[in-house]
Amino acid sequence: TTWVANTNGTPNGIVYDPANDRLAVAFWGSNAAVKTYDRQTAAPGPAMNTGVSSIDGITIDCLGRYLIASWTPDQLSAIITFDQPIVPLLTSGLNNPADIDFDAVHDRVCIPNSGSNTVTLFDVTCSVGVPAMDAYATLAIRPAEADGVFTVRLERPLRTPYRVLDARGAVVAQGLLPADGRFDLAASAPGVYVLHLPELQRSGRVVR
Repeated sequence: TTWVANTNGTPNGIVYDPANDRLAVAFWGSNAAVKTYDRQTAAPGPAMNTGVSSIDGITIDCLGRYLIASWTPDQLSAIITFDQPIVPLLTSGLNNPADIDFDAVHDRVCIPNSGSNTVTLFDVTCSVGVPAMDAYATLAIRPAEADGVFTVRLERPLRTPYRVLDARGAVVAQGLLPADGRFDLAASAPGVYVLHLPELQRSGRVVR
């Protein structure tokens, strides 16, 4: 089955983004692009030219960032959002890094170096803690009638990606927030969580 007939470039790395239900594709060549495609329809989503060349590997870390490995320069970088420049994370010790992956057990990126037949391990700080309540005044979250189900009140109903983090910063739930704002934490243990809406740049504190 042909899913995307023409990517307008040379794809060289792919990862599934469950929070946004889309595929992110990294490209080879000068000023290499990262493009996204809706998993259901293959419609193009957010994209950017990264400013680095010849990306050979893409993954997603515990903070929901896209991480890319480039050959020029030999660098590990993060994409926070598609409307701001990439952030270099590791700029030394790499040699033609390729086909990276994130190790969620040990919170680190595994980077094979095709130029030296070695593997570089880069640790990621996944804990974001639970900030004070006044930092979360922008979202109103209340329990729904069902146990462990919550409702977010937004200015207007819309479907938007969401992630729920525990006190250690681990993702316990993610997906597309429906228009009615309901999300389910019934399978999670009692505690304090953080709901994050990345595309709206909004967060809220949840007490289960």
